[in-house]
Order: sequence, then C-alpha cells, then structure tokens
Amino acid sequence: MIGITVISPAYTSKKSNAEKDEILKKYLDIMAESIDYLIEKFRAQIIFFPQVSIPIFKDDIPVSMDVFDKIKNKSNVRVLTNEYTPEEMKGMYGCMDFLIGTRFHSCILSLSMNVPVIAIEYEGHKARGIMALLGLEDYVCDIDTLTTSELTHKIDEIWINKENIKKTLEKNIPIMQEKSKDNVRLLLEYLAKYKHKHA
Repeated sequence: MIGITVISPAYTSKKSNAEKDEILKKYLDIMAESIDYLIEKFRAQIIFFPQVSIPIFKDDIPVSMDVFDKIKNKSNVRVLTNEYTPEEMKGMYGCMDFLIGTRFHSCILSLSMNVPVIAIEYEGHKARGIMALLGLEDYVCDIDTLTTSELTHKIDEIWINKENIKKTLEKNIPIMQEKSKDNVRLLLEYLAKYKHKHA
C-alpha cells in the first residue's frame, strides 16, 4: 500500500507560466511512470490522497486524475475524492507502507505515524530541513530536477530500508514532538511577558 500526494499547477509564484507548464508536464509523466514501476515490480496498491481541495485554485483531485490518466496499470490505483479530517488522513497515512509526498503536510502526517516518506520538494527547503532533522535527507527530491530514474532509485532504497527507517522514526519523532512543545512553551512565555508589559 503506497500513498501518493501530488500538487496542483499553481504550486509556486516564482516561475513563469511557461516554466510551470513544462515542469508540471514532466512531473506528471514521472509520477505515472514511477507508479507503474511500483505496481509492476512490487504489485503495489496505490492510493492518491487529496491533501488540498480548494476548488479551481488549489485542488489536488484534478491533478491526481491527470496522473491517473497516464498510468498503465489503473486497476491497482485509487484516487480518493472525499474530504477527510486531519485525524482521518493521519490514520489512513498510517496504513501505508510508505508515502511519496509532494504536499509536505502529507509527509508530516505520515512521518508522525512512523511511515517512511519520499518527499518531493517544490518550493523552498522546509521539506529537506525537516527530513534532515530525522536523518532522512537522502529521501528528498527536487521537483525542478526530478527524473524517473531518480525517483525509482529512491523507491528501491526506501523499500529495502523501510524497517530501519521506521525504527529511526520511532526514535526521533518523540524527540521532535518534545522540541515542538518547547517552542510552544517559549511562545506562551513571551506572550505572557508581552501582555504584562503592555497591560
């Protein structure tokens, strides 16, 4: 069971429309080819998760269907079209063997369930930064330079190493969760001081 999240065409404002169109077309082809590779080599069942569903501007369902249309082995693929709560999404991600995630929140939810992730980074370096903190920086791809051979190579690696990755996540995720609580505590302390100072 492999989870997939993809992005809508309006993923970044830092490129021209022509550049976006070229990158998106290549990205859709790579995702479809890599999914066929997963099905043919591992007999995988593929589930597309709609992480964002804001009609017209940022809706992951149409772009998921664009990838689906390019896949040869469609009988092994399901595109979810309902809306789900974050808790429901997290629970479903937790049932996956691993996730190939372009929507970074899907990567976070999967990692929090100790599910290995290949993250496709599309704007900035937040995906690479978080993955590096977890010791998983080798499983990050850049959408601008992504190739089918790179993604299928990472698929092979994550399949071989998935049990070790799960153990790493079981060890590191609680540490990161505690650190995030520290950040909340610091913010609350700052707000309390600010409120007292300006009372």
